[in-house]
Amino acid sequence: MACAESGCRMGDHGTGNAWDGSAPHSCPAPRPSGRVARGGVEVQRGFGMSEKQGNERSAGKGTLQRRARQKLYHRRQILDTALRLFSEHGFHNVTMHRIAQESEFSIGTLYNFFENKEELYRALVLDLCREMESALSDALSGPGEEDQLIRAYLEAKGRILMNNVPMLRIYFAQTRGASLEIMSALDQEVRAMYERFLRRLAKVFSSGTRKGLFKKMLKPYYMAVALESITNAFLYLWLEDPDRHPYEKNIRDVARLFLENIKAGPEGGRS
Repeated sequence: MACAESGCRMGDHGTGNAWDGSAPHSCPAPRPSGRVARGGVEVQRGFGMSEKQGNERSAGKGTLQRRARQKLYHRRQILDTALRLFSEHGFHNVTMHRIAQESEFSIGTLYNFFENKEELYRALVLDLCREMESALSDALSGPGEEDQLIRAYLEAKGRILMNNVPMLRIYFAQTRGASLEIMSALDQEVRAMYERFLRRLAKVFSSGTRKGLFKKMLKPYYMAVALESITNAFLYLWLEDPDRHPYEKNIRDVARLFLENIKAGPEGGRS
């Protein structure tokens, strides 16, 4: 038979162990259930915390979450304003005071988000790179055979680039004209993200080659580099003259020519 509260056997109470001389057993005090009555219904609450304290903690978390969302929203406002001004007037012709004025924040608030104009530019570039890395990785992780994944990657890349033309123009202009101090740290982060993506693309080529879908023409990593180099070359042409070099059409042609030449079997090109 057991205690209703603790689960101890009744025979254990008041007696020791005859074999080892242990002290008599005493039943531990029952633990609080963590429930409180409310209108005749028991409601669970945390141990050691009153109902009022629980409500206050929940309210505090909600306030912190709202503040975090508001901070992200204000950061986005500043970045969008800076991007517009950089696009219209050029990076070197825009001041932090102008960005604060146009985004309707005080200069002090602006400096709470970004130390200087270079830091703001760096945030713009990294945000775009992270967006690209996420979208292209998702495309390469989707359903379908490896050739379908490569087509999906090319389509996703085209969509992102066409939706971010102002930022791309600023980036390429700054890459050509920026000082080493501005670009060195940024280059390291961008290169690290790009390297991760190249290796992910290489895995798709490696998988397709193992399955016999692609020919063993190059190492998978070099196949990834080759495809990226071709698509980037057409990107530069498109940015210089969009009407003469439409990226979407050219990239479809690139996909067709590239895949036809690496595919194994009767559908592929000649070895």
